[in-house]
Amino acid sequence: MSRRPWPLCLVAVVACGRLGFDAIGDRSGDGGGSDDAPSTGSAGPRYLIELDANPTAPAIAGKQGRVAVLEGFQGAITVVGTALAGQAMYASSGLVWLDPTGVAASSTVLDSTSTCQIRTLGNAVAGDGVLAAGFSQAGATTPGYGPCAIATSRQDGIAIAIDTAASQSLVADVQSSPFNIQTWFAAGHAGGDVALTGIYGGGGMLGSASLPATSSDENPFLARVDPTTHLPRWALAVTSTDSMGAGPIDPDGDDLCATGSFSGNQTVFGTALISAGLRDVWIARFDRDGTPRFVRALGSSTQDSVGAGASIVATSDGGCTLAAPIAGDVAIDSFSLPVAQGPVVVVRFDATGVATAAIRTGGVQLAHLGDRVFAALPCTATCKLSDLSYAAIGDDVVIASLDPQFHATQIAALTGGAKTLVQLAAVSPDALAVAFSASAPTTFGALSLTPTAPGPVNALALYGVAPAQ
Repeated sequence: MSRRPWPLCLVAVVACGRLGFDAIGDRSGDGGGSDDAPSTGSAGPRYLIELDANPTAPAIAGKQGRVAVLEGFQGAITVVGTALAGQAMYASSGLVWLDPTGVAASSTVLDSTSTCQIRTLGNAVAGDGVLAAGFSQAGATTPGYGPCAIATSRQDGIAIAIDTAASQSLVADVQSSPFNIQTWFAAGHAGGDVALTGIYGGGGMLGSASLPATSSDENPFLARVDPTTHLPRWALAVTSTDSMGAGPIDPDGDDLCATGSFSGNQTVFGTALISAGLRDVWIARFDRDGTPRFVRALGSSTQDSVGAGASIVATSDGGCTLAAPIAGDVAIDSFSLPVAQGPVVVVRFDATGVATAAIRTGGVQLAHLGDRVFAALPCTATCKLSDLSYAAIGDDVVIASLDPQFHATQIAALTGGAKTLVQLAAVSPDALAVAFSASAPTTFGALSLTPTAPGPVNALALYGVAPAQ
């Protein structure tokens, strides 16, 4: 697994466009969560800002109209006008909270003596914070550097909670033995527990739970952890002589939807899966005790994975919806999906694991607010998202809602200079955040952004979702 530190970061920051806000609690409806949740701002584009000119893309998450922006760095960095200093020899991670108007409000550095590399941010359902997932490598425990600064023999997988005051607290430490362990994703259950997933090699410990021994150095693990005791409710793993990756996760109440990759015919969480090619994708839903409700395979005759750009949504009907890049033709249940229709396969599975809707499209990402599913699709020409046809103005990102059969309705678009879609994130209860790189002037409704640097800059847009009709 990779041991590369984050690259050195040089940044410039400007705030470019914002619209007026309703006071929190002025109106009811949350765009997909509970119907009585207060509004966190106006419907439509709320702000469009430049974050920095750092070549490392940000990770984002948030709630209640606030967005956390995280970037890796070495030594020092400035993010959204906030100067941060790190102590780690190779990699630190800086996080800045933005208030509902897009202004920096609080910040922190996740640090260690050697490496504190955070891969992703996820939302905690309980409380007001986010969850950072990554790994630590340090020669000594240094409390002054925070919970990432723990003594490790190799890379330990970690999950850390960060509240809106930017206070950090350790959720889980997956201890390595004898190879590295990395946590790739973490997300909160409604009752406060935290689900996490990542990869490990050889073996490892999560509290009192031992991960099964394996001869390869990349095997996916899944766990549900009590963040107070740091002990697992349950922990699972898939072992193989080949390398297998972990994908995104999404809780629904006590259940969890998860995905990962496998090579060759494999038994995955007790279900025998048949490989369609070199590497394929598994999708599973688990109950509160970690018992699989279903496990399915998805793939083609080529090399498929659930790495960059994949997303998963746990639906309240007991199913899972997955969007993942699949390099070849796909057949799943009654659906045939030729690769000529687009690089990404989107499939909705019901509570029994049967595919009930499926499409192919461009590099789409999914997010959800309650039962309402949304998609962000980069587009540079004429693009199709199911039955929605969109003609791009330049480098655009179109944002749409999807019904259970994937009928798409456009709700907004970033137009002109949105060169690369980095991440679509739900900001409960009623907003969507889009991180992207801007290479030219970009518009978002009545808002506009002109990059201050000649090359692509990191940018962020926040869109307020209107209440469901």
